[in-house]
Amino acid sequence: MKPWADVAPVTKENILATTTTTATALKSPTVHAHKFYPNTPTSASMLVTAYLGETVQFECQSQGHPQPRITWVLPDREMVHSSGPTHGNPENMVSVLPNGTLHMKSVSHMDRGIYKCIASNAAGADTISVRLTIVALPPIIQQPRNENITVPEGSTAYLNCTARGVPPPAIGWITPDGMQLRPSQFINGRNLFVFPNGTLYVRSLSPTDAGRYECSVTNVVGTAWRAIILTVRKSIIYSRAKITFSSPQKTDVVYGGRLHLDCIASGNPEPRIIWRTPSKKLYFIHDNGTLVIEKVQRFDGGNYICLARNSAGQDRKVARVEILVSPPTINGLIGTTNSMRVSSVRDQRKLIDCETTGTPVPRVMWVLPENVVLPAPYYGSRMTVHRNGTLDIRSVRMTDAGQLACIARNEGGETKLVVQYYSSKAWYGINVM
Repeated sequence: MKPWADVAPVTKENILATTTTTATALKSPTVHAHKFYPNTPTSASMLVTAYLGETVQFECQSQGHPQPRITWVLPDREMVHSSGPTHGNPENMVSVLPNGTLHMKSVSHMDRGIYKCIASNAAGADTISVRLTIVALPPIIQQPRNENITVPEGSTAYLNCTARGVPPPAIGWITPDGMQLRPSQFINGRNLFVFPNGTLYVRSLSPTDAGRYECSVTNVVGTAWRAIILTVRKSIIYSRAKITFSSPQKTDVVYGGRLHLDCIASGNPEPRIIWRTPSKKLYFIHDNGTLVIEKVQRFDGGNYICLARNSAGQDRKVARVEILVSPPTINGLIGTTNSMRVSSVRDQRKLIDCETTGTPVPRVMWVLPENVVLPAPYYGSRMTVHRNGTLDIRSVRMTDAGQLACIARNEGGETKLVVQYYSSKAWYGINVM
């Protein structure tokens, strides 16, 4: 009897009695399974790609009689058996599980290469090869590294921080107060949440939420950062412009005097004050809306409209301005033309009064015979017209006799006092206009 008479030969007709291997590479969470039958003309192989730092398992299931023994040949030619010890250090441990699966923890670039599973028994052996490729890419954040974002109070902010990398990076946020956040993490009492894609959601923003937010993305290759300066703009409560104080509806101002019209308004945004004047001239307006006109004229009288405007609306007030003028009066006499007689003694001094009143203050002049005009004030060698309108004649002569006229004028009109002036020896009447 031959020594191997009890061992079934490796034939296609007796497949259960031969060694058949099936290799599956696990790349979590997908399992790839391949069956290989004995006596194939070429060896089977497969390609597996794993991320740097990932845990990798290669299954190697076998059938045969007697039960095959699984042996893995590593890229560095080391051999690991299903019943043997582990290979490598604890951080990068390589072992074969009882079912023949090769287990590698935290693979690195040093682990790339061809792994061969050998299933063997007394009847023969079968193999399968797996080529392991390690890929890695440092994390790259898709958004700018630094960004300033301004949002209104009470609104919602979405702070994006999406990244790519191999292996996929872990994303974390640090808030201005130092709190660390991870995706899908709920924080009691806070208005913050990080979506799985890395976007930080901040709702019901208040000024206390403003500050620097930092996003970090990390994988085994490296780390990337992104910083966002969040500014929370205080909400604006708009209110229509409203005039809160203004001058009386009727204002009187003396001709030549100073006009002062108030127009103070409130509102949000701060209203702008515009004045519409009767003369349509441009006048000085104070920052608080007060209109000032110096030395008013008659054309300054009329309706003054104050407009207070902002983006929420407008308000208006109308003030009626009357320019006060009164025609001149001479010596308190009523009427525009009056007359009087005055006598004097030759070589004596004579004062003839022409005291005027009126608004504005009248301008006074004396018209002497032969249309000689003396304005007030006037200072001559023998005749003087004082500022109050009095005509002062020194050393009266007979030739001074005749008709004199004191004329007072202002913006209210003209008044005339005709003086019949004569001496004790002679009297003359001359009509002077």
